[in-house]
Amino acid sequence: MSDSVNERALLAAGRCVAHRGLAASSLDVIANEAGLSRATLYRHFPEGRRQLFDELISFEVTRFFGDLYREVEGLSSIEEVLERGLRHAHHSVSKHFLLQTILREDPSVLEPRLTVAMQTIETAVADVFRPFLSSGSLREERADFLARMSLDYISTQGRWDFDNPLDLQLLVRDELLAWVGASTRRFSPADVRPLRRLKDDSVRSRVVESTLKEIAQGRLSSFTVASIVRRSGVSRATVYRAFPGGRDAMVATAVQREAARLFAAVADAMASADSLHSCLLAGLTTVWHHVASHDAIKGLCESEPELVRRNLRFESATRTYYVASSFAQPLLGRWLDGETAGRLAEWFCRIVVSYWLSAAQYLDIADPRSVATFYGRHLAPGVERLAERTH
Repeated sequence: MSDSVNERALLAAGRCVAHRGLAASSLDVIANEAGLSRATLYRHFPEGRRQLFDELISFEVTRFFGDLYREVEGLSSIEEVLERGLRHAHHSVSKHFLLQTILREDPSVLEPRLTVAMQTIETAVADVFRPFLSSGSLREERADFLARMSLDYISTQGRWDFDNPLDLQLLVRDELLAWVGASTRRFSPADVRPLRRLKDDSVRSRVVESTLKEIAQGRLSSFTVASIVRRSGVSRATVYRAFPGGRDAMVATAVQREAARLFAAVADAMASADSLHSCLLAGLTTVWHHVASHDAIKGLCESEPELVRRNLRFESATRTYYVASSFAQPLLGRWLDGETAGRLAEWFCRIVVSYWLSAAQYLDIADPRSVATFYGRHLAPGVERLAERTH
C-alpha cells in the first residue's frame, strides 16, 4: 500500500507541475489531485514539499532511463546503442514537460536530487556499454568515459544535430569511439602556465581580493559588505562608490577577473604549442590544474556545489560551452578549419567539465603526467579523426 500511495502522490505532483507550474503546486493541491488527505501525504513525505519533489525527480529520472534502456535493448553493436540512445534520450529530454517546467521556473529544485541520481545512473549506463568492450586493463576506463560523455550529450546537445544521421554517426565515431582499433599514444606531460600576477593595489582590486577570500572560505552566500570592509581596509562608502551594486557587483567583478586570468593562462599555453596535440594537451593541463587548485573555485565547489552544477547542465551548459569553445576555436585555427576547430573545442570543454565536477580514479586532473596519459588513451585518436576532415 505504501508504494501505491507514494506513486499516486508522485504522479499527481508531476501532473500539477505540468499544468499549474512549480510555484502553484502546493501540498494541498497535490493531495487533492492524488485523492489523498494532507495528513496521509505528510505520513509518506514527513519532510514536506521538498522531500516530495526530491522523490519526484528521482522517480522521473528512473522512468526516463528505463525507457532509454528499453530503446537500446537487443541492439548488436555499441555504435547502434550510442546512436539510437543519444537520439532517443535527447528527444525525451527536450519534450519532458515536467523537467522543462522545473528548469524554467526554479532549477534549484532539480539540482540536488539530480546530482545524487546521476551518480547511480552513470554507473548503470557504463554497465550498458561494458559488454561491448574488449576485456583488458582499459575496459573500465572506456566504459566510464562513454557513460560520462553520453550523459553530457543527453543533457546538452550543443552544436551537434541528433536528427541528422550523418552528424550523429560522426559524433559517435570521432568523439566517442575513435580509440577503437587505434593504438594508445604516449605524450610527454605539458607544462602548466601560471595565472598572471596582478600588482594593482587599487580600491577595486583590494575589494575583489577580499571577495575571493570570502568565497574561498565558503561564504559566497553569507559574506557582507561589512566583512569586505574589514578585510580590504576600505571604508563602506568607498566600497559602495566602487561597487554601487553591492555584493552582487563584487562577485561578478571577481568572477570576470579570475576568468580572464584563467583564459589568458590557457591562451598562453595553447599559443606556444607547435602541434595540434601539444596545443590541446597544454590547454587541457593548464585549465584542469587551475580549476583544481584555485582557492576560490575550491571554496565555491565545496560550499555551493549545486550552484556550480546548475550552470553546467542543460541550457546553462549550452551557453557555457559556446563561450568557452569560441575562446579556444581561433587558437586551433593553425591546424583546422573553423567548423572543425569549433567542434573540437566544444568537445574538450565537455571533457573539462565532466572530469572536474566528478573525479575519476584513473585521472588526477591536477597532475600533468596523469592528464598526458588520459589524453593519449582516450582523446588523441579522436583529435586525429577530426583533423582528417580538414585535409
